[in-house]
Amino acid sequence: MEDWKEQAVLKEGVSIDIGFMVRDSFYYGPDNGFTPEEYREMRELLFVPDLKRSGNFVLITEIKGQELELLKHYQNVIENYRKYDKDITKSSHFWNRPILYKENDFYIGFPWHDRFREGKVVLENLTATENGDVYWDLHQGWKLEIYGSDNFLYVRESDPDSEALSCQVKFDWNSIREQSNNLLLSVTKLIDFLSKEIGYDYWT
Repeated sequence: MEDWKEQAVLKEGVSIDIGFMVRDSFYYGPDNGFTPEEYREMRELLFVPDLKRSGNFVLITEIKGQELELLKHYQNVIENYRKYDKDITKSSHFWNRPILYKENDFYIGFPWHDRFREGKVVLENLTATENGDVYWDLHQGWKLEIYGSDNFLYVRESDPDSEALSCQVKFDWNSIREQSNNLLLSVTKLIDFLSKEIGYDYWT
């Protein structure tokens, strides 16, 4: 094992989830050359479902049984795109991404993952059964390493430029594997529902 894995802190009760973007407002101003005041003031309030959020994301574990509330939010988003003749293909309102966390402890939000085609890869990798590298990713100012061994996942999140460490933990792999398998089914089902009701899949 590499040194960082030997230094990983053991955590219990770790969860993996998929968060769906839910913003309070819709920006309808110019796409380029806008002032901070314009970006702050040129907004329409959106319908926001009464669901617990993690930042701007609602976790799918909070959505179960409240799918219609989430649908209302996205319908409201689409209404505003039509009202202001904005390009919906550039929208960040439909972003969704994996979130690996322990409540009140650590939070890994996969900041460069915006669609479920990316999140699905993460979940599928987490269901692996063979020891070794499970997942690795590197983007601007963000690096994530996940290694599996002896029923433990070892996870390190860092800044590759400054080498600053955000998180270095290990936890039960079996639990994350089971959660990931369940999420692959539940997220696919939710996106199928939203896409059918709206008429297009903006989430995958």
